[in-house]
Amino acid sequence: MIPGVTERVPVADRLIARWEVSQLNVVPYAISVMAFLPMLIMTIGIAKAIGARPAVVGRSMLVLWVALFVTEMARGIWTLRHRYASPRWLRAVHAAVGDDLAIHALAELMRQHRYEPDYVLLRSDMTSAVQQERAKRKDAVRRSKGIRMMEEPDPASGLEAEGSDPRIAEEQRAQVRERRAAEKILAAAAPVTGDMSRISR
Repeated sequence: MIPGVTERVPVADRLIARWEVSQLNVVPYAISVMAFLPMLIMTIGIAKAIGARPAVVGRSMLVLWVALFVTEMARGIWTLRHRYASPRWLRAVHAAVGDDLAIHALAELMRQHRYEPDYVLLRSDMTSAVQQERAKRKDAVRRSKGIRMMEEPDPASGLEAEGSDPRIAEEQRAQVRERRAAEKILAAAAPVTGDMSRISR
């Protein structure tokens, strides 16, 4: 891990960041929707256990569910009003997803916006980049378990290796540079001092 980036990140920040970069976050009010059925089952179970009328317990559960829904809605509105990633949020995402994933996601964003010197990191862009990187890795694991139609080329057979292509070598060097720049950005995000600095190369 990059020193200072994930130290002393509050648990609440990690949980919020983990939720924001998860696939379920794209579903509006997903927490409320998922909580509804378990709360309904709990209402019936508690009512039977304590011998109270389901309507009485149901009202209490409804109040809890409405509070959850309102909290979720307030969080969504706050996120819309605060579009840009702050150092605190970036540290929380880094702590939630890990060093390697966060660096690769940032490097990919830098690659996408390399010709936009005024680009400032958006929360939605970072969230999307983390989700895409995670999906890419899952797909790579599945592909590795699949059946290859072609064998790996034998260097002795005279076929040109991919690494010998100058364009591929340059692209690999560019990826290394972008990953190093992403590491610096994450390291710079360690102190919580306001909005994140501009990302430019």
